[in-house]
Amino acid sequence: MKRRPIIVLWMGIGIFVLFGLFPPTGSSRWPYDFILFGPNVDVILLCIHWAITTVVTGGLLYTLKVDPELKNKANKACFWVALVGLLVFTGIVILGIIVSVGNW
Repeated sequence: MKRRPIIVLWMGIGIFVLFGLFPPTGSSRWPYDFILFGPNVDVILLCIHWAITTVVTGGLLYTLKVDPELKNKANKACFWVALVGLLVFTGIVILGIIVSVGNW
């Protein structure tokens, strides 16, 4: 198995996760902020960032002609990244509800 496709895959996943942890806030003062400290997240811009990252990573992997073993590893890695992202998102929503109610 070639090493370059694996590096491209993990770099794409890393950039995707970093955009999730430091999303665009829509503020001109701090355009990106940590998810727990940002006043408001620009969800549309975040989705655009994620889409561009996905397309560029997919294009690079297609250009490098991914072998079947890497596809299996990619599916497993994407599953775990999606699961962790879902858990983090759920925690942030619950934290936001608690803070908005004011009982925290």
